[in-house]
Amino acid sequence: RNDIYGGSHENRARFPAEIVGHVREAVGEDFPIVVKLNMHDGNYGGLELEGSIVAANMIVDASADMLVMTCGNITLNGFYMLRGGLPLEKLIQAMPTTTERIATGLFGPVAVPRTEYDDCFLRESAREVLKAVGHRVPICLMGGVSSLGAMEGAMQEGFECVQIARTLIREPDFVNRITASLEINELVEEEKRKPIEDINSKCIRCNMCVIATVDPTADFGCPFQKKGGQNTRIKRSGNDYERARI
Repeated sequence: RNDIYGGSHENRARFPAEIVGHVREAVGEDFPIVVKLNMHDGNYGGLELEGSIVAANMIVDASADMLVMTCGNITLNGFYMLRGGLPLEKLIQAMPTTTERIATGLFGPVAVPRTEYDDCFLRESAREVLKAVGHRVPICLMGGVSSLGAMEGAMQEGFECVQIARTLIREPDFVNRITASLEINELVEEEKRKPIEDINSKCIRCNMCVIATVDPTADFGCPFQKKGGQNTRIKRSGNDYERARI
């Protein structure tokens, strides 16, 4: 588009910045506004880091209280953000209609390309946003932050918090496991304490949990959780969710 909302980085960021400004007017100064902002769209002509930093500054100017830096476009490149395994066969089976199953089988490998997973895969780009606006608002790091070491490293760098998702799908008690290890270490006499070994997520990034987003009858959860364990999956019943052990 060639109006004031298209073309330059500033113009493209104008609309979301105006939305934040109007939201602030509606909710007042004491209500927190958290904005999740892409650094890389992962598709041709999409937003990239340079434009994201411009948008971050404008959104902060409009009175956002925190930025959560992310990437990807679900409709144009669904696994760019998810990364890791691409359960294409299961996705085909989960499609609700025959037409969608055939289309996914024919065009899936091209339309849904696989992107390799690395721990903290958004950290390098998020560091640039942190440099640009981290002195003005808190910045949240996400994207493969799946260990105690990665979390502590993010805090030391200046990120205010981290966001985790698949780690908690695999292990809903992951944060409790970290907390318990830290608390036990505190009980040991200081001179006898040993460095805590890093605590890593058990998630293998197979993305099988994504199946539930396209199949309305599928249970939501990790297929690798042990039967009879404390971890749970969310079982769908009509429009409601029931918590059930597996």
